[in-house]
Amino acid sequence: MRRFFSITAIVFLCITIFMISAAGSQPGLTRERETGFASANVHASYLSYLTITNSDIYENSTLPVMSKLFFHRSHSPFELPFYSISSEYGEQVVIIRNEPPLLSYIRYPAVDYFANSIISYWANSEYANAVNMLSLIRLDDDNAYGEIYITYDSYITQERFVGILGKGMSKFTGMEQPDVILNVFNFDIKYEIILENEHIIDLTRYEDVLMLLFRKVVSAYPHMSWSLNDIDGSWLSNLVIGHERIYFVIEKGMHFPGQIGILSIPLTFSELGDLLILHNNQAYDEVDENDPTGVSGVFIDTTGVPIRSSIDPSRPMVALTFDDGPSMHTIPILETLERYNSLATFFVIGELVERRPEIVIQAFEEGHEILGHSWTHRRLTTMSDAEIKNEIVKTNDVIEAITGFTPNMIRTPFGLVNSRVQSIARETGVAIINWSVDPQDWRLRDADAIYNAIMRSVHDRAIILCHDLRAPTAEAMERVIPSLVERGYQLVTVSELMYFSGKELVPGQVYHSGL
Repeated sequence: MRRFFSITAIVFLCITIFMISAAGSQPGLTRERETGFASANVHASYLSYLTITNSDIYENSTLPVMSKLFFHRSHSPFELPFYSISSEYGEQVVIIRNEPPLLSYIRYPAVDYFANSIISYWANSEYANAVNMLSLIRLDDDNAYGEIYITYDSYITQERFVGILGKGMSKFTGMEQPDVILNVFNFDIKYEIILENEHIIDLTRYEDVLMLLFRKVVSAYPHMSWSLNDIDGSWLSNLVIGHERIYFVIEKGMHFPGQIGILSIPLTFSELGDLLILHNNQAYDEVDENDPTGVSGVFIDTTGVPIRSSIDPSRPMVALTFDDGPSMHTIPILETLERYNSLATFFVIGELVERRPEIVIQAFEEGHEILGHSWTHRRLTTMSDAEIKNEIVKTNDVIEAITGFTPNMIRTPFGLVNSRVQSIARETGVAIINWSVDPQDWRLRDADAIYNAIMRSVHDRAIILCHDLRAPTAEAMERVIPSLVERGYQLVTVSELMYFSGKELVPGQVYHSGL
């Protein structure tokens, strides 16, 4: 008998060693021994854009190991009544960065244009926050590492209502437990509006909803009833519209032991009964038929670009544009524009967007237009057709990843254009935007001189060329912007200028103003 157990133990040991060896040699998977992080061994530069299928996502070896375990490592003794993995709506976009010190795997859905920028902004701002956090940590520890992982569930019901749950974690050297990342989005794609919680359930009867949740949780986890003593309105903070049901999402560690993870507690439409007001017209009483997005004063034109309905086409307007950023001097320009409730267009350099994505995110969040100004700011007219296309497409890809919008315009470096550049622009679907007012701020480098040059040459429907690369231009804007407003000019984006000027943007064609 002892011999049998000895042989069995040896066989078991050999099998175990073989399994560990096989796991260690799994294609594309490496471990960072110093930090405990695991990463996919894929060759991907910052913002590698991949679209993969549902089945690939969870089994794909490119998923960092710690991230795989984040949601699913601690189910025992709790089984899976309230865990969901669903992708019913949207095309999946994956951002991978496999280069230390920050390992990144971010998955979010590309959806209809009116909501796409909201979700894309959230995902990319979470990445920017992780970059900033790690930068602060590395001020004290040059060897610090970090990891960020985000995934999502998406649902659609009645071909109209969409719910998206974004969830994930971030962890950095020195942290015992990862920070939870959680956000919810609900949309009515018929009316193209964002739905708040009060549009989904009757919050005036929240106690009735809590009672339904209490019963549902106790039926699934009878031994956890002790944790429901603090059930309150916070249970209704994160609602997600599911398929014929509403998910009430409880953050990891809130109300339940942390090992349970994030819970999505479902109540079906029939269980909610008259507590569900999703289909009630009162949710849309304040929606303006001319403003269907539900965003005050904004509508979407036929190309998917936001246009402010507050712009008066009978009044003078100009488009302030800024080239060569983003830079540290973009921030004060944004602050001045915000003070005077004005918008501008920023023609950004792709490789600089890589370094300062948070500035582009801020500009976009504040309503400004983000367009491409090439990847490297080289003269396109001296490049091959393939190089020209790469400069345009690569820049537009990074802009789309951050904003959710596919740029339909570019500005070429130095405004240089020839027939080959126009042909490639036509092929890539972008119009070319130059200018009608050039204060030569890059040469003057004096705030007063820049101010005088602009105010001397400005005219209705002008496109004004500036550069957010140096301090004098930012200083000049502190006078230029209020002065233009005082003269009666509306400061608009290039898209708005063209829209209200009746200009149809033709790919490959060059535009200098709205006239």
